[in-house]
Order: sequence, then structure tokens, then C-alpha cells
Amino acid sequence: KLVAAEGDPWELYDLTNDRAESHNLMGRYPEKAEELETLWNKHLQDMIDLARRTAPPAAPKKGKAKTKKK
Repeated sequence: KLVAAEGDPWELYDLTNDRAESHNLMGRYPEKAEELETLWNKHLQDMIDLARRTAPPAAPKKGKAKTKKK
């Protein structure tokens, strides 16, 4: 499992043997972490693209309507 809090570096855990996420394996398996990060970034971009394609149009801003001076 690759995980990180916002603004923190990635951490890598083997949930088969470490369900409590006690032993960060990032230094031991950097290539696995890089592989998972690549997958994460692709999935994130896919979700951003989907949201852009399917989001409803933005609603007009609420506020006072401007009137022309006579």
C-alpha cells in the first residue's frame, strides 16, 4: 500500500504482513513505490479528465444585477 498525508512523502507498506502499517518499506523497495505512484498519478489524471467531461456547467454567480445609468 502506497500512502501519504497531504504534503508528506509517500510511505509503502506490505499489508499482508503488516496490517498496522508499522514498517515503512519505502527505502527497501523504491522501484515498487515508483510503480505504484505512477499508477496513482494515472488514476488521478483519469478522474480529473472524467470530471471535466461530465461536470455540469458552472452556475452563474449570484449577486446584484448591474443596471445602466440613465
